[in-house]
Amino acid sequence: MSTQDTLDMLVLGAGPAGAAAAAFAAKENMRVVLLDQNQPQPTTPQIEWLSPNADRLLEKLEMKRDEFVIGSINAVRFIDIKNCRTAKATLKPAVDLVLTQSLLEQLKLKAKELGAVLNDDAQIVAINPHEETIRLVSADDQELAGKFLVAADGSESWAAKKLGIYPQTLSSRQSLGCQWTSLRTGSPNSRKSPPSVELSVLFTSENLADFNYICRIGDAIAVGFVANADADAGVSRFEQTLDWGKTDGILPADLKIDSNEQVYRKIPRGLALDMETHGAKRSLVVGDAGGFVATLSHEGLYPAIWSADLAVETCANAMKSSHPQDTLADFDNRWRQEMVEYLRLPNVDLRFLMPLMFSNEQMAQKLARAFLYGENL
Repeated sequence: MSTQDTLDMLVLGAGPAGAAAAAFAAKENMRVVLLDQNQPQPTTPQIEWLSPNADRLLEKLEMKRDEFVIGSINAVRFIDIKNCRTAKATLKPAVDLVLTQSLLEQLKLKAKELGAVLNDDAQIVAINPHEETIRLVSADDQELAGKFLVAADGSESWAAKKLGIYPQTLSSRQSLGCQWTSLRTGSPNSRKSPPSVELSVLFTSENLADFNYICRIGDAIAVGFVANADADAGVSRFEQTLDWGKTDGILPADLKIDSNEQVYRKIPRGLALDMETHGAKRSLVVGDAGGFVATLSHEGLYPAIWSADLAVETCANAMKSSHPQDTLADFDNRWRQEMVEYLRLPNVDLRFLMPLMFSNEQMAQKLARAFLYGENL
C-alpha cells in the first residue's frame, strides 16, 4: 500500500460517496486513491430513489444512466393504514429508481477511467494527521500519504470517530431501514425505456418520518420500511407491509419471503444537522459517514454525491491556499447554506400534516415534493 509520493487526496470508503469523491477528484486532475476496506456487500440487490437534483452531478461525470436507472417514480400514493385513508400526488419531473450496486459500479468505473487508483483491500488501522500531509497506516504497517483525506466509510464511520468529529452518542435521527428486493427482469441496461411507476408510502402513525413503502417495477419489487426501531421490531414491521401489499393487490397473494433476504441497515437520517463540524486536520467527512441523509425520506444517494463534490471542490481550493485548514472550514459553511433544507424535516408540525394531506390535494402534492425533492413546505 505504501508509496514515497504524497498524493493529492486519499478517499477512505468506496461506497457511493467515496467513489463519487474519487471520480470528482480525478476529473480535477488530482492524484487520488480510493481505499475500500473490503466490506461485505448486500446479498440482495437494493433499489433506491435518486433526487432529480443529482442530475447535474451525474452529467458532470458523464455517467451512463441506462446502466443503473431501472424506472422512474411519476406518482406517490400515501396511505394511512390506521384510518383507511389515501391520497395521491403526481411528480414532475419524475424521480429515478436506481439499482444501488449498479450505480456504485459505474461511479467506480468512472473514477478509474479518469485516473483514480482503486485499492479494494485496504486494511487501515490508523490515521495520522501532520502539518502538510495526512497519513493512513495499514495492518501490515505500510503508510500512504496525501495532502487531504475524504472519509466516506459509511454509517458510524470509523474514520470520523478516529478524527474526533463524530458525535459521542448516536443521534435520535439514526433509524433502522430494511428492504427486500426481487429482480426478475434482469440487468437494468436490458431496458430500452425504463417504466414509470407509483410509489406507495404507508403510515401506521402520525409520525410521517416513520413509514413503510412498496414499489413495483414490472416484475421487480421493492418492499421496505424506515423507522426508529430495532431489528426484532423490524420483523413485524416488514410482515405488516407485506400483508397490506397483498390485501391491496400490489403484491402477489402467494408471495413468500425468506427472512435471510431482508437487508437491514442503520440510516443516519439528518445526522449532519447534529454534527458540530465535518472537518478535522486535513480531513473532511461525507456521505453516510457525515450523516448526509434526508431526515424525512431517508434518501441518501443525492446528498452522498453532492457532499463528495463539495468536499473535492473545497480540497482543490485548499491546495491553492496558504492557509489550507481555514479553507477546509468553508465546507461546513457551504453545506449548511446549500443543503440544510434538503436534509431537515419540513418546518411545520408533522402531526397536523396527516389529516390535511388526506383532505387537501394541494397539501398531498406539497408533501410528495418534500418527500422526494427535499423541498420545504
